[in-house]
Amino acid sequence: MIADEYSNIKPGEMLPNFSWKDKKGNIHGSSVFLGKPLILVFFASSCKYCKFNFSFLSRQVISDYKGEIEVVGIGRGCSEVEVELYHSDNDLNFPLIADPTKEIYSMFASKIVPRNYLFNASGALTFSIRGYKPEQILLMKKRI
Repeated sequence: MIADEYSNIKPGEMLPNFSWKDKKGNIHGSSVFLGKPLILVFFASSCKYCKFNFSFLSRQVISDYKGEIEVVGIGRGCSEVEVELYHSDNDLNFPLIADPTKEIYSMFASKIVPRNYLFNASGALTFSIRGYKPEQILLMKKRI
């Protein structure tokens, strides 16, 4: 786990309570992710390292744990339209959430994407990664 000066959540802390609206205007809360390990990935649509991060995660982690984990991407500063376009352009097979005001992101960190957070099925943070670091993603995989 990499702790850094821009992180707002520490190992062992619980998944922050946040909510978002889907395309149909329905409101969802972060508690829907409890019950399975969760990987939250913060990204920006203009960040090339975020694309590398998603690609590596998909190949090295997500494909090995289909159905056993939840994976959600959160677009820091991204509109719903940007997130939808990013989702289709990058052929992602997990949901993305728009966070245009960075309200959700600010619960987790103040700077730098990509960021990967692994929460256990009870919602406790067990691993986090700042930046695109394939070797750290592989270490995170061992914690699932």
